[in-house]
Amino acid sequence: MSQREEKGEARVLMGKTEENLDFDKIVSGDWAVFIPAGYWHQIINTGGSDLKLYTIYAPGEHERGTHHETYQEADDHHHHH
Repeated sequence: MSQREEKGEARVLMGKTEENLDFDKIVSGDWAVFIPAGYWHQIINTGGSDLKLYTIYAPGEHERGTHHETYQEADDHHHHH
């Protein structure tokens, strides 16, 4: 999976287990982050405005047209499928 920060600033955490997110980096507009398959990850908005980013899964992980307004919606959807 890759994520590209379009606008704003974020803290990217990732690692092989949920308890060991040993990659910790602040990124901002025009950064791209590649997250290896199976890695735990978290993106935290650290800026003073909205964070705008897009995520690309390869191969696609969600059904076509899937859209989540909040992290909680995405997390709930993930745990029910």
